[in-house]
Amino acid sequence: MAGLRRQTLCAGGTFERVIAAEQLRASAINSAMIMMLRASHSPGWKRSGRRPGARRRAAVA
Repeated sequence: MAGLRRQTLCAGGTFERVIAAEQLRASAINSAMIMMLRASHSPGWKRSGRRPGARRRAAVA
């Protein structure tokens, strides 16, 4: 869905701005997903000192 929207908007001429916005949104979504997966599935959250529930709530909110 995001790829189709990016292509249509790029055809309109706002190429750099749309790419930057999509990359920012994608990186934010990816980091939230990774934090949720890490908190729920792997023991890596213990190294950061945070509880997985707090990280999951932060990603959802």
